[in-house]
Parts: sequence; C-alpha cells; structure tokens
Amino acid sequence: MNDWITARERGSTLLINFMIWLCQRRHRWLANLLLYPITAYFFITGRTAHRASRHFFMLARGQTRWSDYYRQLLCFSRCLVDRVTILIGDADQFKVCPSGREALKEARQDGRGLIMLGSHLGSFEACKLLARDRMDIDIHIVAYFAGSTKIRQALDAINPELQQNFIDPTEPDAVFQMRDVIDNGGILAILGDRTGIGEKQGRVL
Repeated sequence: MNDWITARERGSTLLINFMIWLCQRRHRWLANLLLYPITAYFFITGRTAHRASRHFFMLARGQTRWSDYYRQLLCFSRCLVDRVTILIGDADQFKVCPSGREALKEARQDGRGLIMLGSHLGSFEACKLLARDRMDIDIHIVAYFAGSTKIRQALDAINPELQQNFIDPTEPDAVFQMRDVIDNGGILAILGDRTGIGEKQGRVL
C-alpha cells in the first residue's frame, strides 16, 4: 500500500502551533486532555485512514473493532505531544530503557558504518536527541516528509538544529549521501516498513 505517499496532509496549522504553545508553557496535561476531542474528530472524518487501520488489524490478528482505530489514532496523537516535549528539552519526563547501545558505541569506536532498520514507532526526535545527548552518537535519518510538511515545519521551528542529518530519499543525490555516511563510519536510520519510493521493495519473512 503506497497511498501514504500521495495522501493529503490534514490538520490545522493554527491548532498545531497552539498545542506546541501549550507544551512550551508546561501545560502538557492540557494538551493531552485536548487530544481526546481532536482524536474524535479525525476518528469520525478519516475514512481512508480507517480503512487502512482496519486492514492492518485484520492482518495482525484477524479481527478489528472501532475502539482499535480510536486507540491507534490517540496513540499517534500522544506521540506528537511527546515529540514536542522532547524538543523543548523536557526529555527527562520520560523513562528510557535503551537496548543495544553498546553495539552502536563499539561500531563507532571501530569506525564502522551502520544501518538501523526500524518500524513506524516512536519518533525521530527521540532517536536523534537521546542518542546524541545520552550516548554521544549522531544519527543520520532517511525520511520522506512531503506528506507531513505542516507538522515538520512546526517541529523544526522548535529546534532548528535537528534539521541537520536528515536525508530526503527523493533527492537526486540521496544514495550518495547515504553512502558517504556509511563510508565515514556514520549511522543511518531507515524505516523498513515504508515502501513506494522507487520501484523495488523488500519483504521480511
């Protein structure tokens, strides 16, 4: 399913900035409370997303309920608030249980480049900031943001420094940028569950 590439971004820029403003003023509790009616709106109006969610749950466990879709939307919404919280410097509010960072450190010490494949969970902000601040490791992230420009611009405005080390896979020299990162002993992070950019796809069994 490659519909995510051409899907029109929804949401109000004004509302996005208001939610960010609440987090910046340390009113994260209110932002989280407002997520319930906001999620309800997208729950009622998001027919295309609902079909995709139903398809996912049917593949994952053979059944689906309306409540599954709502909880899924609410989880995505909370993740956005968490991303803002991390960007404004309040990452200490979260309990982080790292796994595998020793392997990353060893690779960095040996000068070896790495490719990390991930699924669509968590956030790029958490990956980059926590890896840099707690492990002294910079991660280059390969990501396609054309379908989420409103949110991306709002998040970049909070912490412009985070715009560095992002590679757009649609850029003509994207492959060469990725090659240079690996050749220089860097770390690439790629979402392995995203297909549709380019002709070839892989399948994980």
